[in-house]
Amino acid sequence: MITLEAAVFREAKVSCGPLTFALPAGVTAFVGEVADGTEAVLRGLGELGPRSGKVRLGNRALEPSDVAFVGQDAPLPEGLFARECVDLGAKVRKIAREDGAVLLERFGLGALGQRRVEKLTLGERRAIAMVDAITSQRRVIVLVDPLSHVAQEAAPAILRALRELRKTNVFVVTSVSSPGLAADYASTVVLMDRGRALAPTTTSRPLLLASQGPVQVRIVTSEPMNLLRELAREGLATHADAGHVSVTGASLSAVAKAVQHAIVHAGVPITAVIPDGPPLAHVRAAIAGDERAAYDAAYAARMQASTEGTRGGAALVAHAVPAPEAPSAFRSDGGGQA
Repeated sequence: MITLEAAVFREAKVSCGPLTFALPAGVTAFVGEVADGTEAVLRGLGELGPRSGKVRLGNRALEPSDVAFVGQDAPLPEGLFARECVDLGAKVRKIAREDGAVLLERFGLGALGQRRVEKLTLGERRAIAMVDAITSQRRVIVLVDPLSHVAQEAAPAILRALRELRKTNVFVVTSVSSPGLAADYASTVVLMDRGRALAPTTTSRPLLLASQGPVQVRIVTSEPMNLLRELAREGLATHADAGHVSVTGASLSAVAKAVQHAIVHAGVPITAVIPDGPPLAHVRAAIAGDERAAYDAAYAARMQASTEGTRGGAALVAHAVPAPEAPSAFRSDGGGQA
């Protein structure tokens, strides 16, 4: 377990903390922008240490020798070939692993092995540094935005490696601006907001929702009575009007599950889903089965609410329901605003 004890991190003019919580093994994604403190936290964990407070690995302080770190710049020693940089990483750490050329090939970077560092783009250097860190055999791997600004040919293999690391006892800490992207590989998510952090949420496939209390939507359909009957079976509060059904559920997952069942199993045609009250695009995205869009819309709504001071910084966590194939007319949204 990595434990943060009133830890304060600072990078340039961005300060973050004090943070007090524990991070489990697997892959943790700090979600937010640089201004929210994501890079300050990662650089603090990866190389600078906290300005105050403590960071512990198990029952001792986290040491630089525990960590493999890749930042935005990813400097590599000039004058070497790319494959030699990977080999040098193994030599410095005194570990046995595959030859650098073999590792680069496995990550889709075989063509770079014979190129010198000074001839590489920033994205190529970052990709090579990611390969070195992911295969470093260190207890802690810290990667700043691992799927952005990297050579695109390496991105699929990096994503696969991160997914595999979720199941290990290695502590991988990343930053990402998109909650939807974090859901693709992270086992734990920490939402950041202007130097503050919500407690880590560990779920299999969570939806981070911005709303508090019941979710209310109006569903436009040519068969309101059939939809009303299907939703009533799920115990939702409903009301039918001309051409649409109003639905109130305790959570987005409850509403999404009921509407998906009506679409797929009962064949009820859905034209549009229109949230009542503040715009909640994640409601429609979740019902349509677009989990990544639901993540991103929920995060944007939460950030807006936090900025306006209307709903504070609380987050509701619900599990996404399996995503069935929704009718194309529904997915393209025949009307309504989210």
